[in-house]
Amino acid sequence: MNDTGPRMTLATQAVLRALIEDPAADQYGLELSAATGLPSGTLHPILARLETLEWVDSAWENLDPHKVGRPRRRYYRINERGLGPRPRLPGRSLRTPTSSNRPIAAHRRDVVNELPPGFIRTPTPSAAALIALSVLPLPAESRDRWSDEYRAEIFGLHRTRQVAEAASALAGAFTLRSALKTAYSETMPTKRRARGQGMACPVGCGEDGRGGRRVRRSR
Repeated sequence: MNDTGPRMTLATQAVLRALIEDPAADQYGLELSAATGLPSGTLHPILARLETLEWVDSAWENLDPHKVGRPRRRYYRINERGLGPRPRLPGRSLRTPTSSNRPIAAHRRDVVNELPPGFIRTPTPSAAALIALSVLPLPAESRDRWSDEYRAEIFGLHRTRQVAEAASALAGAFTLRSALKTAYSETMPTKRRARGQGMACPVGCGEDGRGGRRVRRSR
């Protein structure tokens, strides 16, 4: 369990406030974006960081996409740890929150039938390409999850909005990668990477890996 709290930036405060307003509610990215005014590229790295810190839980909807006519969404809910002691959030006072024991994302059943003109079910080629680029910097094991999440969120949006949301996701790709904290470079000690991958040895790393200065032998 990670005991380090998130940096309380204004954007993080806005996300926490939206989650605490109704802690028993499941909310997906597009809903939280509307509630906070944050673009996708800012919102999702914050959600990923809160999930890494175990302040927020997330899960895919428990539904059959073929029956409801749209992809599954990834829903978020603040948990007991996130509702525990925390810095006071500026703004209007909130009622004392209580969490829910109901399985996350199990109750959403909105069905999509007809869409207005210009609103489409599948990502436009431009939006699909931007989403594909946005997940490339992420750890390989995370790419499918975030690709599916982004594609589900832009489902049914106007084609112009699809491209805007996908472009925002691309703009926040490296911030999201940092928030996930699962990149190879963050899970392997620096000296081991230097020795095992033939990288330049950092300062203080000798030939035997125990430190000290490397000495050139005379011939």
